[in-house]
Amino acid sequence: MKYIPRVSSIILISAITLAGCQTGGNSIELGADATPLSMGELYNYFADQTQVRGDGGVYYSDYGTLVALEGGERAEGTWASYDGGKLCRILEGHEDSCETYYHHGDEIAMEAAGKVTLAPKKMEGDQIELLATGTARKLFTRDETIALVSGKTHDWGDHNGAYYAADFKLETIWDGAKEGGKWSVTDEGALCWHVPSWGSGPCESYFMGADGLMSVYKGEEGEASELLEGNVLNEL
Repeated sequence: MKYIPRVSSIILISAITLAGCQTGGNSIELGADATPLSMGELYNYFADQTQVRGDGGVYYSDYGTLVALEGGERAEGTWASYDGGKLCRILEGHEDSCETYYHHGDEIAMEAAGKVTLAPKKMEGDQIELLATGTARKLFTRDETIALVSGKTHDWGDHNGAYYAADFKLETIWDGAKEGGKWSVTDEGALCWHVPSWGSGPCESYFMGADGLMSVYKGEEGEASELLEGNVLNEL
């Protein structure tokens, strides 16, 4: 697990705007019971997701930054959700690109430039590389992640770590403080920590790379922290 600070600055790495991205969807009529997503619902809908748009897509990190791909070019920027279903992407030097999202029966609809369509397809995690090259890492399944960590201790360095008991109880040590909690694994195979003082943090996924076990945390790939057999928190 690698902690990454919230990024507030906007960094442009190529001249991309998303206003012209095509969703590929047909126009629809919003039902009488359609309601806009709240700010919190929008955040949960987009955070750590890749939205497929035209010949590219947008990855929305859960700490407010984004990576956009259009026409083979990539750009970085920020995104924000607002009440009333409004979501905006910001790229320096370009007009903001905003849309409004609605509950439409059991689906989500999107209104952009006066046109209402079903919202574009999403994929879990950062899949910009998949969209760019047609290849992507193969993330561990739920069963594979459970088998990977159950009964082991994560060594996060500097005497920090977590022990994953087989009954999904969790023991942690961080900055010298010990705290208990629970651990879980999502249907997509991501490991999540539930510790009262940590709040609702993101989860971590795993895959095998050329150099061994790798992780994806907050959209960032890196070498996975070492896993040690048994409960060895006191030895870290």
